[in-house]
Amino acid sequence: MAGDASASVETTFTFHVLPGSLKSLKEKKAQELLSKWNLDVHMQAHSFRYDQHLTPPQLEAFLHDFFNDPTVQSTAPVCTGRQAGSWGPMGSVSSIKKERMSTSVVRLDFFDRLESEEIGIVRTGCIAKCLDVPCGEMVIASDKLRVMLLDEASEEWDVFSAQERRELIFHILARLAIGGGLNQYEDQIEPYLTMTKALYKDLVAVQKDGAGQLHVRSIALNVLEASGSESALFPSASKHNFCYLTIDPLQRHTSRGHRRSDRRRAAATMLLQDMADARRRRRGAHTPDAQAASFLMHVCLRRASRGRVGLPTFLMRCA
Repeated sequence: MAGDASASVETTFTFHVLPGSLKSLKEKKAQELLSKWNLDVHMQAHSFRYDQHLTPPQLEAFLHDFFNDPTVQSTAPVCTGRQAGSWGPMGSVSSIKKERMSTSVVRLDFFDRLESEEIGIVRTGCIAKCLDVPCGEMVIASDKLRVMLLDEASEEWDVFSAQERRELIFHILARLAIGGGLNQYEDQIEPYLTMTKALYKDLVAVQKDGAGQLHVRSIALNVLEASGSESALFPSASKHNFCYLTIDPLQRHTSRGHRRSDRRRAAATMLLQDMADARRRRRGAHTPDAQAASFLMHVCLRRASRGRVGLPTFLMRCA
């Protein structure tokens, strides 16, 4: 028994790109929506197959081999944060922090409660509006769906329990609805639910048990941090970063969806544009202010992205 355990630990997993996977993201409509929701920026989504048999005790070794695999690193680079659109390998990955996600949901009616009259988050397909609610990291929730997803102090937060919020399908809906820093929000719930269903079907595999009931056989992980010798999984901390990894032990397939948050940069862009517009209106359009605002934007984004100064404080200083 001891020899078997030692052998399992020493197994090295190797990965190969799986072509034709994650079809839901390749459809024209999906790409248009991802662009509208500002999720096409700083995001990677890829699938791989692996050669070796995976057992539960090998999960840590599997993750280590996955993030260190040269095929994975070249196919799915990380955003380094050095400049916009900068991607690169992580190098030697030594530290990975993750949590196991739940995949007990097999039907979209999991979200039917959103349309309950008592809850009133969605009414006849329309997402209910509300007064603006600051939700941290310069995110303002202006409808009850995003309040439910982001504001722990709200009544809507309790619509889903803590355990239900660990469901992979819940995370998918949340990431789509919250979107990126320049997200153009939907008024209807249908586009979010349709995309959630398609992505979930791409990411997990289901099968019937002995009683004929469907259940998800895939393992789902939320990778919170990973440190490499060249780059980290995320260049800066944010609750809007995400990296989800699903593993199908039967087919020996694994998929990874990963995105770094651009909330701070997007917020800075919008605030600085507002400042420049106000100055142009006050002093006239044909002034050197446009160049000054452009330089201010560059400096502010650089300092904010590096965490040298809080963005609101820096904007107050520059204003």
